[in-house]
Amino acid sequence: NGNPLLTDLTGLENLTYIGSDLWINKNDSMASLDGLENVSVIGGSLSLAINDALSSLSGLSGLTSIGGLLYLSSNTDLTSLYGLDAIDPASIEHLIIRQNDLLSVCHVQSICEYLADPGGPDHGDGLSGLQVQLQILQHADDGSAAAKRLAQTAHGHKFRRRGLGRGGCGDAGR
Repeated sequence: NGNPLLTDLTGLENLTYIGSDLWINKNDSMASLDGLENVSVIGGSLSLAINDALSSLSGLSGLTSIGGLLYLSSNTDLTSLYGLDAIDPASIEHLIIRQNDLLSVCHVQSICEYLADPGGPDHGDGLSGLQVQLQILQHADDGSAAAKRLAQTAHGHKFRRRGLGRGGCGDAGR
């Protein structure tokens, strides 16, 4: 956390498993997550926050499972969630995506499935699928079937919808 000279994670290519949380926060020069392509499992939460130059998550393309929170916040240059495609939606316990101003539409199957599943895992608060902690940015309905399910789920569970930037959860196959 907080290394202004770190531009990527090259050198970690042999890393395949992280047993606990992975927090990559406050790295002003980090433009990519290159070096993490072979990580398939994060045993805890994944936090990517306040990485001003981070424009791509493609370095996480091998990630299939996380065991906690997926938190994406205040990554001012992030334009896409591609790279999170292979994550099993059932492995995401909580999801918070907020204040990523250039992130306009979610076209990533794993995230869209998580968001659209009204029968997802119960988290002890009586709510399933989306949770109160989930903060989907303001204009979530782009007309797609996934966005409509998302809106119905959010309405049915009284979730706050604060969007994915200016877009929403679109058809992952687009």
